[in-house]
Amino acid sequence: MEEFALIDRIVADLSVCAQNVRARHWLLMGPKYEGWHPFLGEIYEKLADAADKAAEIIVQRGGIPVHTMSQFLERSEISEAEAAGNWETDVARTGAELKQIIDFINLHDEQGAWDGAASNDLTQIASELYHYYMFCNRSLMPR
Repeated sequence: MEEFALIDRIVADLSVCAQNVRARHWLLMGPKYEGWHPFLGEIYEKLADAADKAAEIIVQRGGIPVHTMSQFLERSEISEAEAAGNWETDVARTGAELKQIIDFINLHDEQGAWDGAASNDLTQIASELYHYYMFCNRSLMPR
């Protein structure tokens, strides 16, 4: 897979995940609403910013990144998901999607798929998403 195709995949994964998280944010109900509703909104914003940053890498290198919903769905390995409205299910799905994005970025970075500047930007995205992934996982641990 060429460099633009890999980054397009990241843009697509981030965009589909962002839409999934936005739906979870909108539809969340129940006793965890007060804590998780704003946090899902924060995750959504982080994903949207990350997609923008990844797309800009392609633009800065003379390419045109994926930018339509059909392109996102075609290239993403993250499935478009219905929100459950249940905080445990939605948090678990969000954590799994974040992990998938983090692992994809880190795997291809380790393989040297992109140069230093892109590597710095993409691994920063993975690092920032890791915070949210860990929070999702810790929230689901039995106490």
